[in-house]
Amino acid sequence: MQNLTSIIGQTTSAVLNEVEKGAVRKFADAIGDPNPIFRTGDASGRITVPPTFSFTFDHGDLDGFSLKTDGLIHGEQEFNLLHPIYVGDTLSCSMTVKDVYERSGKSGSMTFLVLEQTGVNQHGKTCYHNVATIIIR
Repeated sequence: MQNLTSIIGQTTSAVLNEVEKGAVRKFADAIGDPNPIFRTGDASGRITVPPTFSFTFDHGDLDGFSLKTDGLIHGEQEFNLLHPIYVGDTLSCSMTVKDVYERSGKSGSMTFLVLEQTGVNQHGKTCYHNVATIIIR
């Protein structure tokens, strides 16, 4: 297992993500949420995205670093919504490696990679800080 502690604190270059109406509707369908606010909007006609929609955004890649998909386990996901996201918004999304640590279990050593994802809308408002833990076996 390679030593990943050197990437703690590294942040990806921000990636612009446009929030599209069709993608929001398909996501709401996929999670089985019939709330019309995700399809036709609120009283003002603004369509809000489901709370976990930010999981679909591209947060970029760390320079010179990639993970093999074999042996990866999605350990935990935390969504911290700070400002609503609407169809038509453009978010600047990035990701920072917050921590890397190892644990031993019955099946051997595992590496835990803690990532913080952030999205800032076109008005400069931070919409979310998500935290994901990925387990590498």
